[in-house]
Parts: sequence; C-alpha cells; structure tokens
Amino acid sequence: MVAQFTNDTWYPVDLIINWENQTVTAYVNYTQSASDDFFFDQSYPNVNTSNTIILYNLTPGTICKIKNLKICKKRCSGN
Repeated sequence: MVAQFTNDTWYPVDLIINWENQTVTAYVNYTQSASDDFFFDQSYPNVNTSNTIILYNLTPGTICKIKNLKICKKRCSGN
C-alpha cells in the first residue's frame, strides 16, 4: 500500500517515471510515499519508450478517479 486514503477525498498524486533507473516514484500530498522498479516482461532488459501509461486500482470493490492529469518532463509546476 502506498498510502492510506479516505473515501470521497481528492489527493494530489505525482508519479515520477525515471527511464534511466527504470523506476517509478509516487508522491502523495507532495510527500514521497513509494518507489519501485518498473513492471515488465523479463524477456525485455529495459523499457526505453512508452506511448501508453495505464493507471489502475488494485483494491477490490473500490473506484479510482483521475482529475486534472498532467504529463510533464519534470515535476509539474505547483508541486
């Protein structure tokens, strides 16, 4: 679990994708919460590019809604 969330509450979440290190770091409420390696098929040594990012929720019976999605080269302004 990255963070404990409260139902019906909006949270600012940043996902920083580091292609060189092959990691993703998650920030919740502007605080680093987790960092981990990319998930990829073991037959590929590295992921060098992507044209799709899929965000999904792993908690059964819950809904994940995304609002004001921004894609930035660095952390987006205002964070």
